[in-house]
Amino acid sequence: MGISGSIDPIARKYADIFVAKFSEIDANGWQKPWICARPDIVPQNISGRPYKNGNALFLMLAASVKQYRYPLYMTYNQAKNFGANVRKGETSYPIVYYAESVCDADTGHKTDITPEEYRLMDKEEKQQYKLKCQMIKNNVFNLDQTDIAETRPDIIRKLDKKYCSPEVKAIRETEVQKIDKMLEEQTWLCRIKLTEGDSAYYSISKDFIEVPLKTRFPDQRYFYGTLYHEMAHSTGAPGRLDRDLVGGFGSKLYAGEELVAELSSAIMSCITGLDSTIKEENLQYLKNWSEVITDDPKIIFSAVAKASAAANMICRELKIEQTQGIDMVDLLESANVGDNLDNTLSDVTMAQKSSYEDLSHGIQMHR
Repeated sequence: MGISGSIDPIARKYADIFVAKFSEIDANGWQKPWICARPDIVPQNISGRPYKNGNALFLMLAASVKQYRYPLYMTYNQAKNFGANVRKGETSYPIVYYAESVCDADTGHKTDITPEEYRLMDKEEKQQYKLKCQMIKNNVFNLDQTDIAETRPDIIRKLDKKYCSPEVKAIRETEVQKIDKMLEEQTWLCRIKLTEGDSAYYSISKDFIEVPLKTRFPDQRYFYGTLYHEMAHSTGAPGRLDRDLVGGFGSKLYAGEELVAELSSAIMSCITGLDSTIKEENLQYLKNWSEVITDDPKIIFSAVAKASAAANMICRELKIEQTQGIDMVDLLESANVGDNLDNTLSDVTMAQKSSYEDLSHGIQMHR
């Protein structure tokens, strides 16, 4: 399957959602979080498996733009299995996965060698094989795009009870506490300086972060959003993720890095259950990027890929758990939903499904 041709329509769908959200931004009076649809619940499939990174960010934005009640998604067939129908005129959201396989270099036939085993081979041994990556797309609809409220009010009552559970927020609060512990023990990749001032920045030359004290923020969620933004910048340093951080203020490189940091902050806010806020000085940058993304939708794929990689590094370094889904076992007893992926993934193991959902993984392999 040709990656470029397959990505074009998906990129357009992604771009439309991002541009719709950016169009809400008023540089002269933006106050509210830019992702605010149930930030305490990471988007998940009806069977209970949460989406990750780029997929999660995209679906969070979609839920925010469309004002969906729950960040809960299902395939067309899953809706049918619940006895519900996707409403006429509704369009699906593409979820992208990347499946790797190791093939014989001469025959092109798939081997039993895993991608992990291939990466451990020496250069000479690798020449016998080729690592192939296939993009797999799955289309999902939000719960609010179906008539399930009318056909299965019992399901809605159960969902209301689940989504109001205090256990959900308790899990996310534990992850935020890891950020506080990191600050207290100064265990991040570079020094983080908390000050009485009002400046927040990452110094490339000196490799340190400065942010105001938490007490300087009217809402502590804004503190974490700002901190995530600067931590994302620091992941791009040489020897880490090696992004180009030398662009001067106002340049395209600078604006691109700010977009990556904002998206990474949004992903981290999503993971830790916080509203995602935008740094005030970046409001106009994001509005300007909406024009660029409209002209070339694949730009958003690159930005989301880099942001996902930055968020992954933050989670890995701080041992922050990628969110567990809300248990949907009792709902599944009411319908034959089956696995949360269509038959297009039938030849992929459950462990692979989890790893392939990271949008950045496949994107970076084909750049």
